[in-house]
Amino acid sequence: MDFGVKTTSIRNLVAGTAISGALAITVFTGSSQNSKKTLAEKINAATQSANMKVAQVRSKSSSSKDFNQNDGNAFGSTTTYHSYTWDYCQNWVGQDLCEKWLDPYISEHGFGGEQSVLEGKVASIYSQMKESYKGEGGKYAIWNVKTKGGAPILDEQGRLNRKALTQFEINDEAKAALDAVGVEAAKDAIAGTFNENEPKETMPNMETLRALAQNLTWTYRNHLVAKLGELRRMKEGIELPGGENMTGCDSIMNSQKQGEQDDGDKHYNQAELAEDTQDVELEQRMQLCRQMMAKSVRDVNPTVKNGQISSGDPNSEQIDEWRARVNIAILDNLGIEANEIPKPSDAVLTQEELSSDTIAYDDDGKEKRVLITPKEQLEHYNAALEKAAKKQAELAKRTLGHIPDEGNLTRSNQITPGSISAMKLNGLTKEMKKSLKGEDVAGLKTAQPEMTPEELIQTANQ
Repeated sequence: MDFGVKTTSIRNLVAGTAISGALAITVFTGSSQNSKKTLAEKINAATQSANMKVAQVRSKSSSSKDFNQNDGNAFGSTTTYHSYTWDYCQNWVGQDLCEKWLDPYISEHGFGGEQSVLEGKVASIYSQMKESYKGEGGKYAIWNVKTKGGAPILDEQGRLNRKALTQFEINDEAKAALDAVGVEAAKDAIAGTFNENEPKETMPNMETLRALAQNLTWTYRNHLVAKLGELRRMKEGIELPGGENMTGCDSIMNSQKQGEQDDGDKHYNQAELAEDTQDVELEQRMQLCRQMMAKSVRDVNPTVKNGQISSGDPNSEQIDEWRARVNIAILDNLGIEANEIPKPSDAVLTQEELSSDTIAYDDDGKEKRVLITPKEQLEHYNAALEKAAKKQAELAKRTLGHIPDEGNLTRSNQITPGSISAMKLNGLTKEMKKSLKGEDVAGLKTAQPEMTPEELIQTANQ
């Protein structure tokens, strides 16, 4: 998530939902136009609530003010989280010495009156743990950390030394507290799928659950893409910070030119510019910013070289940057081999990281919980279809063709790993969309994933 970069947690929830919850082919069979309308209204009520809105799946009544300007996620929801990917100085002593750094991924809003539930919870936990965990034993604030070759956890300015980090993940204590916020938000979302006059035993309909899953998947991907863009803008030679109120390069430039809160070519809360690139003019930084934000989310470690943006060495890519990039690729191409995506040569994603906790059934029909990757889930799904296709062929043969062999039709539903995104797979099926045709349902047309951070900003502000 925003405050740690381990591949598990919410990413697995999303990908796991995409496979285990979205492969069922469920068709809405409403018997009247009224029932179609009721279902459409229920889907819209659930997905367009304050907690669930997302720019890619917006209703006709939504406006850009409903979404964060930098990522297109719901503005003001329980889990809204506004933070910086750069070190934010809260108290300068003179012009060069920072007395107190706010670590990246910690929301400044959490310490004030205007805060979401998640922002406030993170700030509270961070304040407590920052005093207890100062880097000894691999614990720093709310994270578990490790560095290359025994490098110090903090740099010469007292900031978290992310360039040297080989591990940067939220610790179990903090994760449990933050997961509780997500669980409550999920309960609220599910509660919104029920009508007041329905019995308590009524289950949420599959269409609404799939629509919710799609919005959650978009929310997570948006977050990753926005953070990836911010990380890239902060590279040496550009170093233009961003966030909710400073989104695209132009808005950042306008903020820098105001001068009231800026110090030369840098934002006043920003650390000193890199020594090797301090002489780069603001206008040139702006041009490089535009080039950088136009780079694909698939590009590996784009870096400023000789006044241009070029692909860099994956081995020198900062941990939170390559983790964000890999997670985006996993969502865009479900079932791909994650360890084959370019990343530092010494970085290996473990089976545990890539797996989600899923309910499965053995041959006797007994329920059990297993850790399984999206790739494995797709393989099991395809194998089940193949088994069903063979049974259909056997049945057609035994009945001398009176029951037609529809095995090939069954096989046509198999999914090649890497051929579909989690957003599309989580969304309404073709059959569901057909059943709801003619109704005003947000998200009947699934948007294509934005491939650059700048495209995401444009989507958010439409």
